Amino acid sequence: MALLLLGLLAAASPVWAAQRLAAPSIEQLAQQADVVVIGEVSSAAGEWAAGRSSIQTRVTLTVAELLKGTAPAPLTFTQLGGRVGNEASAIGGGPGFQPGERVLVFLTRWPDGFLRLADLIYGKFEIVRDATTGRDHAVRATGGAVGADQVDLDQVRTLVRRSLGGTD
Repeated sequence: MALLLLGLLAAASPVWAAQRLAAPSIEQLAQQADVVVIGEVSSAAGEWAAGRSSIQTRVTLTVAELLKGTAPAPLTFTQLGGRVGNEASAIGGGPGFQPGERVLVFLTRWPDGFLRLADLIYGKFEIVRDATTGRDHAVRATGGAVGADQVDLDQVRTLVRRSLGGTD
C-alpha cells in the first residue's frame, strides 16, 4: 500500500519526480562511498541471495586504480538483480556488468560485510577511450541521467581527491 501511495505521489508531482531523478555528482558519490575503483570486469554471475528470496549478481573486478578506501585483489561486490537459469530480476535503471568492460565504481560496505554500489542507479560509470584524443572518459552507465554524463577520467580523479579534502 505504501509503495502504491508513493507511486501515486510521484505521478501527481512531476517536480518531485524530476528532483528524485537528478543524478548525484561525482563528489557526492565519492563522499557516500567507502571504496572507489577503476577496473575491468572479470566476471559477472547471477546467483540466488540467501533463502532464494531474490537474485543478485556477483561482480568481480581486476582493480587498475584505487581512488578511495581499501580493496582486495580481485575485488568482488554484489548487486541486486541478475539471471539464474530461466529466472531473472532487474532494478529499473540499474546498470549491468559485462566481462571485459572497463568501469569506475563507487561502492559502500554493508553491515553484512559485502560491498555494493553506493547508488543503485548511478554508482557505475563505463570507461571509454576517445578515438580522436586517446583520453579516457567516465560515462554514466544509465540512460536516464540528467546533467554531465561524460567526464574526463583525470577530472574524476581530481573530483574524488577534492571530495576527500585533498587538493588538486
